[in-house]
Amino acid sequence: EHANIVRMKEYFINQGMCYVVMEWLRGQELMDHLVARGSHSERDVKAVLRRLLDATAYMHQSSVSHRDLKLENLVLREPGDLGSVTIVDFGLAKAARAREQMEDMCGTPEYAAPEVLLGRPYTPQVDLWSIGVGLHVLLSGSFPFENSDDEELYDLITDTEPDLSGPEWRTISKEAKDLLLGLLRKNPKERLTAAEALEHPYFQAEPLPGRHRPRQRKLRSKPPCRGGT
Repeated sequence: EHANIVRMKEYFINQGMCYVVMEWLRGQELMDHLVARGSHSERDVKAVLRRLLDATAYMHQSSVSHRDLKLENLVLREPGDLGSVTIVDFGLAKAARAREQMEDMCGTPEYAAPEVLLGRPYTPQVDLWSIGVGLHVLLSGSFPFENSDDEELYDLITDTEPDLSGPEWRTISKEAKDLLLGLLRKNPKERLTAAEALEHPYFQAEPLPGRHRPRQRKLRSKPPCRGGT
């Protein structure tokens, strides 16, 4: 068990159907909570990110890859408590050791890692790319790569680098931006692992005092896994 991962209480099988009883999370989805608050600080983002990375490190040490980490799959266990942020929705999760490769093409397009979109075998490092996308949204209010056309979006994700030169980044600490770029490295072998990200200077640095206004983003529906093993 991990404090920031949803817990399964019980399961039972009846007439060929499997029923899973999960714990009750009393809080809102993270994004609903932040939108209702109206704004949040980089200190708030750091509190969420630290717990998300720690939970992801635990998953990967336990040979589990989530494969659909996104802000919509983060729920507060307790109302208003960012420290109780909890990863949910393991419908696309798969047992996979750190260097074990997977081939199923699945997840949410805006959060998909380049290697997934290119149809290449991939490792649990895809979860760290997704965390990087979520961090970008929390810090700036926008995705690092956006386009209403799927093919154009995929090209942006696989062929371009994040642009952190806009005015919204002036109040973001250099440590936060460096960590973000480490999570959004195209090459999964160069991308930070969860354990490495937790050791980043960002978690020792004092965040800048700016406030950020979150925006609800409408995501494309996630495709089912297809192909591979």
